[in-house]
Amino acid sequence: MLSSEGKECPLAINCAGDIFAELCLRGFGERLETATAMKATVLAMRQIRKKVEKDYGVLLQ
Repeated sequence: MLSSEGKECPLAINCAGDIFAELCLRGFGERLETATAMKATVLAMRQIRKKVEKDYGVLLQ
């Protein structure tokens, strides 16, 4: 996201165990945001799938 001055504007800083971008997995259309890791990172899709299935009742493949 860019500020009115055209500079990058962070929306959030996530920590270990945080889940983000679950709305795009739910199928709410195209997203414009991006995510950038500040250090070496591993994404745990299994945990994200479980949370989306539990919170939204949607099965992800």
